[in-house]
Amino acid sequence: MKRLSNLMLSNSIPTNSMRCLLAMVVICAGCVKRTAEQHSRFPTDDSDFVLVLVLDLSTSSVSLFDDDKPGYEFTMKLIEHYTRAVPGRNGKLILAQVSASDNPLLWEGEAGQLRRDFSNPRAFREKLLSKSNPHGSRIHEGLARTFEYLVKHQAVQGGAKPAVFVLSDMMDNGKDGAEYEKKLVASLKEFGEKGGISGFYFVDQSLLTKWQTILNNAGIKECFVTPDIVADPPMPNFD
Repeated sequence: MKRLSNLMLSNSIPTNSMRCLLAMVVICAGCVKRTAEQHSRFPTDDSDFVLVLVLDLSTSSVSLFDDDKPGYEFTMKLIEHYTRAVPGRNGKLILAQVSASDNPLLWEGEAGQLRRDFSNPRAFREKLLSKSNPHGSRIHEGLARTFEYLVKHQAVQGGAKPAVFVLSDMMDNGKDGAEYEKKLVASLKEFGEKGGISGFYFVDQSLLTKWQTILNNAGIKECFVTPDIVADPPMPNFD
């Protein structure tokens, strides 16, 4: 029995080695904890609302956004209405455009920052036109990319309520319009599942029924499509 005990002791880990092993375990545990804490400190977007304004800058609609035309006036009115509707809450504003351009996204920030960045109508219009290509109306493609970006936005993933308002005649002439329309319909359904609200303004009268049907089928409970002949389109409800 004594011989067996000595044999077991001779095969056991030395005390110093055991101490070193325990120290390594403690250090590794601390590293894992610190790594988790570092990841938890990554910036998050705690916005309550994310509002996207999509402006049609193609040849057929760009004149709407002259500083004395209804498109520009309505855009400013909608932004003001949004700012007043969410006081004390965090709101994010995104500007997008549809034209022949490959990139619909123009600007993103707090609603108040918009007025600081674009202090007058000329600066606002110049920013819009600098990113547009008026020689085409890739409406479906631009909207598909915009809605896809929105539903994957960090704030929306975190529970922020999304809202999209489109100022366009909705006349698409993109070569891949039918393909992107299918992608847009899929994104609209996900948008509806997240409680999104939407409005399409200045729509050509021939397309009213089509887009009202698409929005209704997507499950968007609060949506409306307004024709281009309406002088004073309705404001949305952000409550």
